[in-house]
Amino acid sequence: MGQANHGAHTQQDDIMTAKNTTKLDINTVAKGGAAIVDWSMQGSRITPDALRLTLIAHGYDPTIVPDIDQNAAVRSVSNGWKQGRGDSRYSSRVLSKSVDEIVISVRVDIKRGTKYPAVQIATVTWDKVNKQWGGISFENPGDQSMHMPAIKSMKSKCDIARLNHDHQFIRPTLIQLPLRMMGAVPFIRSTGGAMVVPAQNFDELRRLQGFVNAIGDSYMGVVKADITDQSTVASMQRSVTNNLALEVKQVREDLKGWRDRGTRLPTASIGDRLNRFAGIRDKANLYAEALGMVVKDLLTDIGDAEQDARDLLDIAMGVTPAPAPVAATDASAIV
Repeated sequence: MGQANHGAHTQQDDIMTAKNTTKLDINTVAKGGAAIVDWSMQGSRITPDALRLTLIAHGYDPTIVPDIDQNAAVRSVSNGWKQGRGDSRYSSRVLSKSVDEIVISVRVDIKRGTKYPAVQIATVTWDKVNKQWGGISFENPGDQSMHMPAIKSMKSKCDIARLNHDHQFIRPTLIQLPLRMMGAVPFIRSTGGAMVVPAQNFDELRRLQGFVNAIGDSYMGVVKADITDQSTVASMQRSVTNNLALEVKQVREDLKGWRDRGTRLPTASIGDRLNRFAGIRDKANLYAEALGMVVKDLLTDIGDAEQDARDLLDIAMGVTPAPAPVAATDASAIV
């Protein structure tokens, strides 16, 4: 998780960063401990300052939240905004931009046969220096009352984006990454918000739950699994094993794709894959302790995949592999 440099940190700082994240230490895991996490995020949007205050309230470092580039947000939204259907379809595009302003073309799509050619009805100016809307110029001044609601809607969409962080920042940075740092693995479903987290991180998970439930239009529920419920544990074991095996398979497919293409291999990317294999091994060992799982086959598969990656790394770096030993063909060849 990226961290801006904002001066000296206190002990409470960087909790939600990779720097001080809880280490996956299998020696401290109580056997049989795990939690099921179910979370979802709807249309959450929150200003950077409000998001920072919420992080502080739950003991997290607020400097992880960046400011929003308002000019970039207006440009992005206005360049793809659409509204309506049928004979009342509006859209907008950036018409021009300069150091001081962005000029946005607002169009109405008028049906002609089977096509909807866009006809410009107005231009709207965004003041990049003062971060505020400028004037509106209508192609036909008499159309102002007819088209003004659509223009207000376009500006409102831009205002939401330029003033608020939404799921595109919050979901991966403040929810998914901390869960991965806790060793979370998808539970039952390969996608979505249902996860399994080892019990050693239960307190940290509760803290993250408090943060998620405080930002609005989002939810996180946590249920600590009862080790006496063998069906729950067995289901967790299957889910963890299947998902870790899937992670290994996906990384191996990346490596195979590079090898099959015969193109120059990206050494940094191969190194990243080796780090991912190490992370999968950490989780496998962690869950072996937490859920009493047998992970021998999975660890063997990870080891084989890592060797494949190292072989590709050697090739990419121009290292000549050592020749394979020649097997003896008769007794006289045996020393």
